[in-house]
Amino acid sequence: MELLSYSKITDDEEKKIGGFLNGSLPILITNEIKNMTIQLRRKYNIKLPDAIIAASAIESDLVLMTADSGFKKIDELQLEILNPEISFQK
Repeated sequence: MELLSYSKITDDEEKKIGGFLNGSLPILITNEIKNMTIQLRRKYNIKLPDAIIAASAIESDLVLMTADSGFKKIDELQLEILNPEISFQK
């Protein structure tokens, strides 16, 4: 939702991101993710959506790929910072 809600997204970018997301598997918000979300918000004073994203990655043992460098402060997170200018492959 966050990727697709960017106000300056082009039609081509929207199609590429939509294709990427359609090939992704959803992560359900479990009790473990809820508890980790609470811990992250308390520890790092981050917004709820960012805490849910980080907690989901941590609890699922996944690397979070993002262009948002704000996630760097979360020590528990495996993180890959992307260049926002990199376009998605078809």
